[in-house]
Amino acid sequence: MLSLPEIRALQFVKNSGGYATKENFIDDHEPVGEWLWRDLAGYIEVNYDGKIFLTKAGHDALSEKG
Repeated sequence: MLSLPEIRALQFVKNSGGYATKENFIDDHEPVGEWLWRDLAGYIEVNYDGKIFLTKAGHDALSEKG
């Protein structure tokens, strides 16, 4: 089960619309950005352009939270 900060981080990725990078993610979630990034492995991936997106597991996790 994901924590509230983890769910909020997934929502950030979803809301970024494919424009955020890993660096944006980490900076926007300081001081725990690196921790969240590692913890959400499998829920977030980086595409060939360096932009982040939700995996199926990430979408499913958000869907479960309503």
